[in-house]
Amino acid sequence: MAAEVEQTKGQLPHEVVVPRADRTGSYRMPSARHAVKDAAAGVVASIVLVANIVSFAALMFPGHLAAGVPVAIWAMLVGSCIGGVCIALCTSISPLATGIDSPTGAVLVSLE
Repeated sequence: MAAEVEQTKGQLPHEVVVPRADRTGSYRMPSARHAVKDAAAGVVASIVLVANIVSFAALMFPGHLAAGVPVAIWAMLVGSCIGGVCIALCTSISPLATGIDSPTGAVLVSLE
């Protein structure tokens, strides 16, 4: 007992995460149903992001400034893509969606 206490002294306790087994004792990969759900969620999130970007670009460049809308859409899409990849690689929160924040877009629109 004293030897066990000596070995664990100074070490932080931690839990080991073990994948769960089904009734037969074998481990399974996530089902195709989960993959379809994830793909559908990704498509919906992409559509919402693109719609958000297009609406912000249209609000930022009204009237005679409308010639700048394609450049604004391109810049916001590329910026969202680069930011999303960087955030996804650096975060500890695995399912994370990124995009242009609505209050930030509203401030940019009001600066006009």
